[in-house]
Amino acid sequence: MKLYLFRSYHAGFEITARVEAQNDEDAKKQYVLALEQGSFLIAKKDFRSPRLIHTTFEEIDRDITIPVTSTTKNGFRAEVGKVIS
Repeated sequence: MKLYLFRSYHAGFEITARVEAQNDEDAKKQYVLALEQGSFLIAKKDFRSPRLIHTTFEEIDRDITIPVTSTTKNGFRAEVGKVIS
């Protein structure tokens, strides 16, 4: 199994999740499941178009630390410097 990092940007927010999958196509499906299950971090970020959703993903090493620089606001929780898993 490979480990993937997904980041989506929409309407001033960054959504970050890590998923495990056999390949890129399975990773995309696992990302959708992670979103449905609430297994992600969300942070307030400036993004140019609130009508677009921009998503990136990449295969990452298991030992990587993903810094999250956000605070708890507007009912969303994300911790500064938290390592997502």
